[in-house]
Amino acid sequence: ESEVREMRRFTTIVDIFLSKRNILLPSSQANPRIDFICKRFHISRVLKYDHVESTERINGAGLVCPEKRHHEDEFAGDVEKIYRILRNYHSRAPKLELALNESGIDLRPGLIVRVLSRCGDAGNLGYRFFVWATKQPGYSHSYEVCKSMVKILSKMRQFGAVWGLIEEMRKQNPELIEPELFIVLMRRFASANMVKKAVEVLDEMPKYGLEPDESVFGSLLDALCKNGSVKEASKLFEDMRDKFPPNLR
Repeated sequence: ESEVREMRRFTTIVDIFLSKRNILLPSSQANPRIDFICKRFHISRVLKYDHVESTERINGAGLVCPEKRHHEDEFAGDVEKIYRILRNYHSRAPKLELALNESGIDLRPGLIVRVLSRCGDAGNLGYRFFVWATKQPGYSHSYEVCKSMVKILSKMRQFGAVWGLIEEMRKQNPELIEPELFIVLMRRFASANMVKKAVEVLDEMPKYGLEPDESVFGSLLDALCKNGSVKEASKLFEDMRDKFPPNLR
């Protein structure tokens, strides 16, 4: 019984850490438990980083606005055209590059994000397209494109490639590096039961100009708990209590 009480206490603390976000959540969509904690401790209701893409515009009812759907329709033809090219030539690099060069596609960040999403679990297709786009004159990846690629590579457990991409971002576009990239990486490490690697992400963040805050730490605890590493998360919380004290005010 005491163990159950301790687990409930720890889970509440994790929820409090996670409540410290800066993206507002419509009241109709608030998680009841988070909503209760927010009211109890006067914390603003917020949305987790990984629930809604930052490019999505949401109205008061929590629905995607019509202009976003319009852009999706605008991209549909080009997305399918590129996807067919990737499927047909993915094993023949020279022909793939030639086909993409001759496709006449106008590269823009929104299109690339859609193509990466269309590739789904075939992450190798998305990666080939990402690499090709990187080489195109006058084009540079946006934050959303880089985030999508981090998610794809992490899902493929190509963690070395993820760090390589983040390092390249640091050299070329350091302003694109945001905490969410590291949260994605933490969650993937946690889902792969690589607890030590997930925790090490906290130590790596300052090298890229970011100091982990309570919300990042809370995301790490949450990821560990959701993937069965509750004891490790509890120990980490105790070890880091001085650096990340739960603020209940």
